[in-house]
Amino acid sequence: MGKPALTYTYEQAQATALEALKILGPDYQTIVKEIFTTRQIDVVENLGKRSGAYSGGAYDTKPFILLNWQDDLNNLYTLVHETGHSVHSALTRQNQPYIYGDYPIFVAEIASTTNENLLTDYLLKTQTDPKVQAYLLNYYLDGFKGTIFRQTQFAEFEYFIHESAAAGKPLTASFMSDYYANLNALYYGPSVARDPEIALEWTRIPHFYMNYYVYQYATGFAAATTLASGIINQEDGALDRYLTYLKAGSSDYPIAIMQKAGVDMTNADYLNRAFAVFEQRLNQLEKLLTTLVD
Repeated sequence: MGKPALTYTYEQAQATALEALKILGPDYQTIVKEIFTTRQIDVVENLGKRSGAYSGGAYDTKPFILLNWQDDLNNLYTLVHETGHSVHSALTRQNQPYIYGDYPIFVAEIASTTNENLLTDYLLKTQTDPKVQAYLLNYYLDGFKGTIFRQTQFAEFEYFIHESAAAGKPLTASFMSDYYANLNALYYGPSVARDPEIALEWTRIPHFYMNYYVYQYATGFAAATTLASGIINQEDGALDRYLTYLKAGSSDYPIAIMQKAGVDMTNADYLNRAFAVFEQRLNQLEKLLTTLVD
């Protein structure tokens, strides 16, 4: 089965994003429309421009987005992701004084990946071609694996090297590479061939040169999955709690902010709920693939 042709011009992507995020209510939509229509996004590639995508700004500026647009599904998700960051920034700055007008990285990725989850749900409900649905499901499952599963593996490696350094062990390249190779083999199991070069993968991951960063991708994606599920299923108070989180900035501890949003990250319930969504979509993909093969 070949890859289905899912292309979006920038204008089509904006329209799709607005439809997918409509579930977040009119106030959220107003900010998204302002971001899209008032030159808050640097869209196209340009000479000397940094690669990738980014949402930034300061307390007294608009939340600006950098993109390097290509007409594909991945860039649609990138637009929705960075818009999540920008709306989070806008609502924080509108509702908090300067001292609380930013938010810690622990909660930052939750706003962006909640948007991704809402987009996935919208596309699965509006794309009727089984091949397209299968592609979307695989895209979601691969992202889930790459974020929750793989970033947890990264976090375990990061914890190991910090603990080793604290214990006075020399962090030689061979010491870290040997541990990384064994950890990768443990996570992926005997079904995946043990390529000796995977031992060197840690050297090219910039987050390992920071302090305890990668775990937040896994916790954030899991929390976002839970929040999006509540919003999609129109659970009582779910949307209001989510918007309250977006307005909170640094006005409380991150754990407390997320508890008010409806996700208690001190226990495993939110993780189990995220895994339940993963299993549901995996079963959906397996069923679809059976019909496509038949």
